[in-house]
Amino acid sequence: MNIKELEKLAEHEIEWLCYYARKDSRDKLTLESNIYEDLISIGYAKRRTELDQRCVAEYLTADEPITETLTIDKIKVVYCNRNAKKNIYTSLEVYLILLPEKKQYVIDRLMKLI
Repeated sequence: MNIKELEKLAEHEIEWLCYYARKDSRDKLTLESNIYEDLISIGYAKRRTELDQRCVAEYLTADEPITETLTIDKIKVVYCNRNAKKNIYTSLEVYLILLPEKKQYVIDRLMKLI
């Protein structure tokens, strides 16, 4: 994986969260927020699905814990339920772990400020 691929996956997830998460919950996000814990689903989709399942293009993992110091080339796509194993994150979560300085940008995008 490279940074452009990760940015594309994160952008996809942000766009879907803008649609499937309630605006009032998006407007309350802060830098301390956990996006998937603090966002509330719109609730009127055909089937009840958690946002971290509905809005994700790819789940990502690595052979070692994903931290800010991990190089992006060690990140890989995984095809399984994220609850089945540890160290599996959404693309947006990995984006924010590796690039924490981008959190305000993500919040602004979710609030549709930019």
